[in-house]
Formats: sequence, structure tokens, C-alpha cells
Amino acid sequence: METCRRIGRLGRIGLSAWVVLAALWVSGCDHPTAQRRLQRRDATVQTLTRQLEQAEARRPAKIDGTFDRIAARHDRDVARTATVSDRVTDAIDEDLQRWQDRQPRYREAFDKARRGDPDTATESMMHLLF
Repeated sequence: METCRRIGRLGRIGLSAWVVLAALWVSGCDHPTAQRRLQRRDATVQTLTRQLEQAEARRPAKIDGTFDRIAARHDRDVARTATVSDRVTDAIDEDLQRWQDRQPRYREAFDKARRGDPDTATESMMHLLF
């Protein structure tokens, strides 16, 4: 008895499914709403395809432009590096020369701080330490 109920129930579900499928098949894609949706989808796919085609057509020119900008930036960086290198070398040389020229003053200040001038001891030690 239970088996018959199951088969009957499955039969009703199967029959319902067939009825729904038949109704869909009869109405099919000729329904106006379905036609509008298909047309909208087709238009969207065509627009997307056209946009992708245009983007791909522009891509070689963009890559060439990118390579040109990279080459120009590289050349500019090479030129800047050469001038910056010279300026850095000059600045180091100037600092070294200044340091050498001021050695007597540095020695004098250090000796004064080492001997201890009570009036300026705190300030002198701050300059020497920090």
C-alpha cells in the first residue's frame, strides 16, 4: 500500500513537471516578455563585444606609447643621475674642505671644553655630545 502511494505521488509530481514543461514549450520564446529580454541581452552582448573590439584595437598604440614614455623616462633618469652624481661629489668635496678648513676652530673648541670653562661647560658639552 505504501509503495503504491509513493508511485502515485511520484506520478503526480512527474505529471505536474510534464505539464509545466509542455506549457513552457507551447508558449516558448514567442512570449513578448521573453522576446524583449532576449533582444536586450543580445544588444548588451553586441555592445560589450564592440567595446572589447575597440579596446583591443587601441591596445597596440597604447603599448607603443607606454614604451616611448618608459624610454624617455629612462633617458631623463640617466641624465639626472650623471648631473646629480657630479653635484653630490661636489657637495661632499665642499663639506670635506670646510671640515678641514675649520679644524683649528674645532680643536680649539674641544680643548676649551676639555679644560673646562665653568661658565660654558654645559653648553659646550651639549654641542660635543649632541
